[in-house]
Amino acid sequence: MQPIYIVYGRFSGEGQRGNSSVERQMDMDYYHGRADELGLPFVEIPFFDDAKSGYHGDNLEAELGKIFGDIRSGRIPPGSVIGTESHSRLGRLSANEALYQYLDILRTGTKLDIKGRALRTWDSIGGLSGVLTLMEDFIDMVIAHKHSADLAKTERDTNQIKRRQVQHGERSHTMKKGGPGWFVGHRCPAWLTPLDNEIEIDGRFYMYQPNEIAKIVRMIFDWADQGLGTVVIARRLTEKQVAPLGNAHRKNPDKMLSSWSPGMVGALLKNRAVIGEWQPTTRTREKDGKKLKYSAKVAEGDPILHYYPPIIDRAVFDRVQRGLELRRGYDGKPKGGRTGNKFGNIILHLGSCGCCGGTVTLWSRSADPKNPRRGGPMKYLRCEVSRRKRTFPEGHKFAGMKCPNKHGFQYPRFEELLFSLFSPAMIPVIEDLLPQSQQNEIATRRLAECELQIGQHQQQIRNLVKMVARAATALVADAYHAEIEATQAALDRLQVECGRLRREATAHEEDQQAQIAAAIADLQDAADAEVLYERRAKLNRLLARYIRVILHDDVSLTIRISEHSGLNPVEVQITPDGVESIRVMDRDGSVLTDFGKAGLLLLEPIADKGDAALAA
Repeated sequence: MQPIYIVYGRFSGEGQRGNSSVERQMDMDYYHGRADELGLPFVEIPFFDDAKSGYHGDNLEAELGKIFGDIRSGRIPPGSVIGTESHSRLGRLSANEALYQYLDILRTGTKLDIKGRALRTWDSIGGLSGVLTLMEDFIDMVIAHKHSADLAKTERDTNQIKRRQVQHGERSHTMKKGGPGWFVGHRCPAWLTPLDNEIEIDGRFYMYQPNEIAKIVRMIFDWADQGLGTVVIARRLTEKQVAPLGNAHRKNPDKMLSSWSPGMVGALLKNRAVIGEWQPTTRTREKDGKKLKYSAKVAEGDPILHYYPPIIDRAVFDRVQRGLELRRGYDGKPKGGRTGNKFGNIILHLGSCGCCGGTVTLWSRSADPKNPRRGGPMKYLRCEVSRRKRTFPEGHKFAGMKCPNKHGFQYPRFEELLFSLFSPAMIPVIEDLLPQSQQNEIATRRLAECELQIGQHQQQIRNLVKMVARAATALVADAYHAEIEATQAALDRLQVECGRLRREATAHEEDQQAQIAAAIADLQDAADAEVLYERRAKLNRLLARYIRVILHDDVSLTIRISEHSGLNPVEVQITPDGVESIRVMDRDGSVLTDFGKAGLLLLEPIADKGDAALAA
């Protein structure tokens, strides 16, 4: 293959877009002339890295990386030439990394044509005569890296000073690089527009105001508050041709997103900027001593309250967070993917075999036209180990044997009996049976202390402001200002902790049984298949925090309702005939009270008389 002449250019950040750097680098007439001098075919389309840092090596994952890949694969043949403006365009890596990159290029037979320099080849840097050439290029690499390192350190130091100013309430003239807004300018959330002057919203002053996108964000939170999942919300937004929020910060038309993903929706629903908070972050390029392919954001300090104007009510935001948490599995880990076209088994991951401890799953038996007496189709809860006729390994109590739990429990009957336990009539009856345990008052006491301290700090700041006005000298006034800053920082920390404690208290006090009962009632109103899927999945997540189901080999089930809201745990025994017993358990697993069939019959007049679960 004949060698070719290619051109490479780069600029580091969005701030350089549109300036003379690109025009200067892409002097194609100059490079055409160089290709003619060297007698090489000229590739008209240059390789250009748009807003890729050479200091962090981002260009190695972009166009420059493609050049190196083409060299290694042979698509760019040996003897080809890379034309570029300077060493710094290839990168601003540390001296050793830059030197290795430089040597690797030349060792493959590729040549470097750096503007204003003689053509660099592997031979040109060899021998005694090449030492000076190599040293000259090496010094250029060191200077390029040092220049970027100094700029990065200056920017970090400046940003830390400005971030501290924002954290202490000094939110004037603290933009990173000028322009509207406070410290965060045009990179603020897409639903806000930065302003040159403060505006007052609900008694507070902000340098941002909500825009039209805020209506879309509120709509998404409304859907999530109604119980819709991220998959359904993403599909709805895409069908409505709503532009993804990330497009608000994209300038390149080729990089615009055309659809929403569940991950985008989930990230938005967890973004605390919608309630006015800003979390300062820094970026890390390494983890455990290894360089990351992409830089990761790491929180730096406490979030700053009332930084942005809130567009979502705090109560709605907290409800949505609890809904997202409930979508996690019983083990606390997110459960990805759908379970099919329908969410058939509402105790998915919640059932186990009473014999072998294996998983209980939903099994469907089809109708047999040759054997009408077999019946069907029918769905059963069955032990997965028994159904698949697996044998147990050494050390298991059934070593070398199969699980003896061969029978299944009819699933429709199970749902009927389970739902009866959460009927509006049965909830108060079961609660009356359970003794109240001693409440943990530590969080309650700490919340009261936080609220008291917040009031004290606010009063202290008001007093200090008066002292500043009366200060005799500027030195005294500065001392009061410093005390105000320290008090404000402590106040912000207290407000963050107070919000967390309130959310915990709300989550602890919420009526889980009533939520489950409401979710069961919602199933009756779902006509749309997607909505029905979401509501059954929601019910599964609610039950995951509340119950476990054990399938026994005598065609019975134990439903264990965990301790909640200060109430003791309870075990309900059911058979296809109905509820057999309700046992109140102590913390050590012993039975406090056992309501058998006779006891349940006494409760029947209290509960709904039409409840099939309490019929003998």
